[in-house]
Amino acid sequence: MNFIGGARAWSELRKSFQEASNAGVVTVTAGGIEVINSGSMQVAVGDVLFVNVYVKMTKGGTAGHSDLTTGQSIGTGAVKFIGAFVNAFEEFDPQPINAIWSLVRTYMFIVTTAGTLTMQVFGSSAGSDGTVQIGNGRISVTVIRGS
Repeated sequence: MNFIGGARAWSELRKSFQEASNAGVVTVTAGGIEVINSGSMQVAVGDVLFVNVYVKMTKGGTAGHSDLTTGQSIGTGAVKFIGAFVNAFEEFDPQPINAIWSLVRTYMFIVTTAGTLTMQVFGSSAGSDGTVQIGNGRISVTVIRGS
């Protein structure tokens, strides 16, 4: 696909789109748990993934910290985030008792190995558990055609 000499229609660039939200309450513990995943998708080397994440979590009765990692969970394909990093990481520290916080981010990943893959948001919460209510964990992935 040649971008020189004119614009391309979105339909030419967008390869696929998937979105999901958590159907049940997710209890986020110190050991960690998947908050939400995109479901499996087919990708090719050079594809670009725009991953939109929304998580709203309530911290429990003990102060501490929480973190969220967005990246690939399973599949035969592979992605990279920045340089050698394969995941996007967000840490929220310190968090007071019963704090309600949210994360809204868009991350860009590049496909390095063709195949299938599933993107996920994985969370952990130290001090006390965090709770993500139904529908408060959301992910959408737009795959843009590579070269």
